[in-house]
Amino acid sequence: MQKVTGSNPVGPIAYKKDKGIPLSFFFKENVLISRNVSKLLRSLAILIVIASHYAEWYYLDHPYPMLRHTISTWGPPGVDIFFLLSGYGLYKSFKSAGKIDGLFILKRILAVYLPYILLELGLSIYHREMFFTSAEGLVNFFTAGEFWFLNVIFVIYIAFILCFAFGRKAALPILACAVTGYSIWLNESGHFDFWTLSNHAFLIGIIAAAGEERFSKLYTRRNELILMTTALAGAVISFFVMQKYGGSGQAESYAAEVVMNIFISLAVLVAGYLLPDIKTGVFGLIGEASLFIYILHTTMFYAIIFKLEKLGLGWGIVITAAITIVFAVILYKLYSLLSAAILKKCVKA
Repeated sequence: MQKVTGSNPVGPIAYKKDKGIPLSFFFKENVLISRNVSKLLRSLAILIVIASHYAEWYYLDHPYPMLRHTISTWGPPGVDIFFLLSGYGLYKSFKSAGKIDGLFILKRILAVYLPYILLELGLSIYHREMFFTSAEGLVNFFTAGEFWFLNVIFVIYIAFILCFAFGRKAALPILACAVTGYSIWLNESGHFDFWTLSNHAFLIGIIAAAGEERFSKLYTRRNELILMTTALAGAVISFFVMQKYGGSGQAESYAAEVVMNIFISLAVLVAGYLLPDIKTGVFGLIGEASLFIYILHTTMFYAIIFKLEKLGLGWGIVITAAITIVFAVILYKLYSLLSAAILKKCVKA
């Protein structure tokens, strides 16, 4: 075995074997999920979510009902990826900052909350919704009541900030208890199961980022194959179990979805570690603008899809998705200029 010299290894494992090389041979930072790989995974996740929702919403005279039903169940895995990457990225940002301060909180607001506020304001004007005429409407607006994904993310972000600002060494266990308790409350208060199923993926992302250096030592050629095979096999098996029990309200349904989500989280972590840190191109843009796409895709779907019925189902869906993505990317790029200007001014101040 020939070791790579120097203090900064250039691969997931800092060695090469005499015969062959490790499976994870791509040269990139010694991290579980690089920034570019994160963009690619976010792109994959939002495309999965869009496909799932389109299949669920376009139910009139659908020529392939079984295919439509199958695709409509893809949503939870896509959300899992988002939650996992959100937890991973949040802890990495905290680790880089070294503390929870005003600048850290400002960056989170600029990254997630302000885009939501601006886009939801625009959507409210488009739909002519007078949310400001009642206290309930205002609360619903400022807490993302129409977007369960964002509502849950906001709560977990606040819990993370509080735990790591005041919890010190016990921050992670406290956060795990808080997220678990919040998930139980959501379930007991009658929310749909998708409000709770992916919450643990957020915690897995945080744990992965916190133990990144320790976990990277586990990666050998044999371990990588074992981990990936186990994660993929578990995800596939639990997915088919979910197909049988999903939506039945039975305990087996919830258990199968939770197990599937855990295996998917593990598969994403392993895949993220193995993927090369390459240029992301168009898919990178989709990943960067995934929040904008998520917020806009419902309104864009109903505004466009039924005007394209003459083109057929396939072309209608493709064109609707393409217009939504292009529009969202443009808005994201414009917002990035605003966000950068705000951050620059606040840092100078």
